[in-house]
Amino acid sequence: METAKKLPLGLLVPGALALLVAALYWSTFGTLLHRWLRFDESYGHGLLLMAVILWWFHDQRVVFRSLPVGPWLPAWLPLLLVVAVWWVAAATDILVVQQVLLPWIWWLALALLGGKALAKHSFFAALLFCFAVPIWDHLNDYLIDLTVVVTTNLLSMLAMPILIQSNEIHIPSGIITVADGCSGLRYLIIGIAFSLLSGQLFFRDWRWRIGLLALGLLLGLVTNWLRVYSLVLIGYATEMQSSLLADHELYGFVLFGVIFSLMFFLVRWKGDNSAPTAVDGLPSAAGFSWPGIFVASVILIAAPLSISLLLKAPAKAQFVAPPAISSYPTLSADTMPAMTPAYFRPIERAQHELQWFAIGEQPVLIERFFYRQQQAKQDFMPYRWLFARQHWLTLSQHHRTLSDGTGVLIREMEPRIGVRKLWLSAYWMSVGERTLTNAYLAKLAELPALFSGRHDAALVAIQLPCEIDCAEAVAALDRLLDSDGVKLQQQNSERWIPADDY
Repeated sequence: METAKKLPLGLLVPGALALLVAALYWSTFGTLLHRWLRFDESYGHGLLLMAVILWWFHDQRVVFRSLPVGPWLPAWLPLLLVVAVWWVAAATDILVVQQVLLPWIWWLALALLGGKALAKHSFFAALLFCFAVPIWDHLNDYLIDLTVVVTTNLLSMLAMPILIQSNEIHIPSGIITVADGCSGLRYLIIGIAFSLLSGQLFFRDWRWRIGLLALGLLLGLVTNWLRVYSLVLIGYATEMQSSLLADHELYGFVLFGVIFSLMFFLVRWKGDNSAPTAVDGLPSAAGFSWPGIFVASVILIAAPLSISLLLKAPAKAQFVAPPAISSYPTLSADTMPAMTPAYFRPIERAQHELQWFAIGEQPVLIERFFYRQQQAKQDFMPYRWLFARQHWLTLSQHHRTLSDGTGVLIREMEPRIGVRKLWLSAYWMSVGERTLTNAYLAKLAELPALFSGRHDAALVAIQLPCEIDCAEAVAALDRLLDSDGVKLQQQNSERWIPADDY
């Protein structure tokens, strides 16, 4: 017992658990590390945040050494629930959910093995870790829209010949595109994380901490708005010849440093710069208990082990292409519409079957994507959205039901950029024995499909280009769904023949 008291368990236990969780859940942590090592414009700060967390534990070492370390057994239930959600996300390949749960698995395991005091003082580390998780990507499109709106209003105050078209800013000498990297997402993430760290280190009053978070949010947004606005002015003044247009990322971080120096001076002026001190008045350490270690070990190890068994590669299979729809005349290559179908991104890892034909004068494109797990768990289909909202505007949408009960989602869309050309698009997804139009529910449907031995899925997309309006396309789509919709759905199954049968 005397030896245990001399060991800095308040620092050793969090570190050892972090290594253990990273190793056991490497299938998730490895994806984060890969994302951080890309050093792109969104999450290249991930390694820096990990270094900040390590530095923070070192800075607070006096506090952690004074904390009692012992089990808090009631933490087993929330740990089990969080690990169970991670398990479902891993089984259905929803990566961002796995990633955002990783620090909380560590934190709850720390509470179970180390106690409430250690978990309370380590909560900040788990929270800061979340700023290195790609969950913030969901804000990217909205930040682009906000940047375009603010920049447009600022430019409208000047007598400049400009044209704003979606996320493109046209000036006489060229076009400046507010692309994904221009959303300011990284400035926003780093700004809020820096504010959170400053509040944790230098302020005890929660009003100051909340105020710093609001200031960090505002400064992160303003940094990107000023960056894009000034780059438009520089491009206009130099006729797009300035080197800053090519080195806009470096330029942005210089601007970020200048603007965020305001917060640095505020923290130095109003913050408490005294060194951390040991925590007094806490009960003595209860010591480790074998029941706590056993429960934590079973929960932490069982999830990744069972997932590896569930997602083991099924028997090899050969794809059998479905018969083409033969009720209508096929279009030749020179008569197909010169329009790009309205997809969010190229859909990969699938057997792709395509057919152009005509219903009357209306061109119709049927694309079918057939998926099967072959060697490792793979994403069946895009589950955030099928169409890129920054490129396509949904004018209207409605559902209809085929005679066999299959639901179909029908959308009328137009491109946000370029010539106004409408698309009428209908699609549905098949996962196991279920048909769905909601991509999130389709992801969750993978789990019961896997339990029933189904390793396949399919996506059916019917797209019809329109000219002025989609009245003719709607009539053609209704005719197609009435005559061949059920056949398209029935052909989704039994497309993969086991190796022993061919």
